[in-house]
Amino acid sequence: MKKSERLFLILMLVLSLNIAFTAHAFAYVDPSVTTYAIQAIVGVVVAVGAVAAIWWRKAKKKVAEFASRMEDLAAREKEVEADLKKNMMIIPNIIEPSVPIGKDDSENVEIERFGEPAVPEFEIPYHTD
Repeated sequence: MKKSERLFLILMLVLSLNIAFTAHAFAYVDPSVTTYAIQAIVGVVVAVGAVAAIWWRKAKKKVAEFASRMEDLAAREKEVEADLKKNMMIIPNIIEPSVPIGKDDSENVEIERFGEPAVPEFEIPYHTD
């Protein structure tokens, strides 16, 4: 926050507190004094609105910058993922040394069997039916 903005906010706070907590005056209030008070209140409202508008524009600008950066990072992420997948496909699976190597699954060695396979009493439908 800039020094001028901080000074302006402190001034507005002091002015607001001064207006809010003034002692009651038991005297005749000239109509022109009332117009000054109304002008001061309107000035404070306008100043607060202007500061809020400035902050809102800055916040919108930051959000737009973050959105742009997120799009750039998402594109970079896709590139890195594709490169990683390409590199992973080069590395083969590590085979356990005790596993026998065969031409196809007919040469697999059965080590242990748990029970007998269940054969249903109905015709098993093909997976696309």
